Amino acid sequence: MDFVMETVNYYTAKDSNGESIYDVWERGGALGNSITPSTYDEKYRNWMLNLILNRSKITNRLKILSLGCGNASIEELLVKAGHQVTAFDINEEAVQYAKSKGVDAMVCNLNEWDPIKESYDLVYCDGILGHLLDPINGFETLFNKILTSLKFGGMVMISNDASELSQDIQIHPDLPSFYWFSDSYLKNQLEGSNFTGIETLSYLYNRPLTGKKNRLIALGYKK
Repeated sequence: MDFVMETVNYYTAKDSNGESIYDVWERGGALGNSITPSTYDEKYRNWMLNLILNRSKITNRLKILSLGCGNASIEELLVKAGHQVTAFDINEEAVQYAKSKGVDAMVCNLNEWDPIKESYDLVYCDGILGHLLDPINGFETLFNKILTSLKFGGMVMISNDASELSQDIQIHPDLPSFYWFSDSYLKNQLEGSNFTGIETLSYLYNRPLTGKKNRLIALGYKK
């Protein structure tokens, strides 16, 4: 099974109650230890919203692209704040959740994404990078696409669980096709695609079974 189908199946499989992981997350629940802070942690949602708006160099209405929107919880807050949000996800169920929240969402396999030049003020990637690592080229192809899609002065913002034990890349212990990263690794990858003003931050949240986990935030700008 290729990693795309493995990802699709992971998110769309139904449990004994007939719920997908999207359904569980939408009501703020967890599937074992599996959560995403954007649905599980209200403080994270508000913190991320403020971070996006404070770090953006654009002070008026933002034109935003979300890659791998999932339940689109933060995207919903951005729409309510008056910003224009387009979202991609490989799963139709995620797209429907996003649409129900006022997000202009569509199904897209990011490996096949052909970006339109200089279209967005912000490209937001919450939890998606862990699914997209190229074992040879890292994020070179994806970050170059993101750079192409951004207007000059536009920002990319990435949120992904941080690696542990000083590893640049760590395989998720429960999901072999998903990865955690160090701040230095994401910095180097962004620098390699000519992003500037690169910054990393950390948000500590709680997972239901294993407790505290660092969420790594990385951002950079198109010069």
